[in-house]
Amino acid sequence: MSKIVSFIGEKGGVGKSTNAHATAHGLTMLGIPAAYVMTDNRELLSDEERVYSIIDGRTVPQLEQAVATAKQTEGNGIFVIDGGGNRGAVDSLIASISDVIILPFTADDDSVYVVAREMAQFPSAWALPSNWPTNSKAAVVDAGYIEKLEANYPGRLLAPTPATHAIRDLVLQTFNGSLLPPAQRYCRNLARKVCDVLK
Repeated sequence: MSKIVSFIGEKGGVGKSTNAHATAHGLTMLGIPAAYVMTDNRELLSDEERVYSIIDGRTVPQLEQAVATAKQTEGNGIFVIDGGGNRGAVDSLIASISDVIILPFTADDDSVYVVAREMAQFPSAWALPSNWPTNSKAAVVDAGYIEKLEANYPGRLLAPTPATHAIRDLVLQTFNGSLLPPAQRYCRNLARKVCDVLK
């Protein structure tokens, strides 16, 4: 039976789609079969040049079929669901069928406020500091956001994923299958974090 890892959360622009794609890409780099399940009502991306499959889960029947496929698939594959933003009912549905729930957030007051509320709503979820500053001075300042969440939800924060513009290629319809080395490292590191949580 394949596992299901979901990136959900009310806040838009925090990296759900990018990190879901990066996880699926990184898992395949680690030798783990992966599929990305799109639930947001946008254009379905092609998987022709990708090392992972893209599954259409934009309607409830399509999502149910994707979940059924995951449950029936033999081996150690992982289905990565991109929950989209501002859809509380959909988030609750996705959370109910997930083995791991990840809530990305960025270094700003509003994002931290929202993810703190969602950590309470989904007691088994993990928060992911996403697109985190690489500037050392900014990182020191923004570490306060992580400390604040860690104090309220100890042991439920993943290590920050540092910002890299190269990773954005994954969410393009024109993605040609190749990533620059910083983006490759990003994908592998994120996939390893997901595998650690699954263990």
